[in-house]
Amino acid sequence: MADALSSTHSEPVWRERADFIIQAKLPEEGRFEQLWARQLAPDEFELCCIPFFLYDVSLGDVVATDPRAERRYVLNRVVRRSGRSVFRAFFDRASYRYRDLVSQQIADVGGLMEWSSPSLLAIDGRDDALATSIEALLREAHSAGQLIYERGRQSAGSKPNGAEY
Repeated sequence: MADALSSTHSEPVWRERADFIIQAKLPEEGRFEQLWARQLAPDEFELCCIPFFLYDVSLGDVVATDPRAERRYVLNRVVRRSGRSVFRAFFDRASYRYRDLVSQQIADVGGLMEWSSPSLLAIDGRDDALATSIEALLREAHSAGQLIYERGRQSAGSKPNGAEY
């Protein structure tokens, strides 16, 4: 169910694996993020996109859903973590000229990416070594005034397997 308050993924990185779309509640009242996923069981899914707004959820994580109000499949908890890392880079209008350069650098080291808008880029690092390389690139670009970035994990101990959202 798409609506004006849902953030969507037009080009999920694992589109070929996906066979389902689930919802994730965002902190803002009435907002949801649609997540492309592969159904593993009636209410369990592997995420096939890089979350744009969620924290502590990554590409490849296996998640459980439950119904909430009129939405049937809403992310409830992470069942199994993939070990992948999420970063988000924000380019203000004055920094648009750096988008191609930064995204090429990320691709060159093996990072996967999805654009939410001309300003917001979600980035996946498949393991700790790649995540370290990606964060170094983002830190350098940030220091040069090219972007603002954040990690998609709030803290090392937050939202462990089985935590509810």
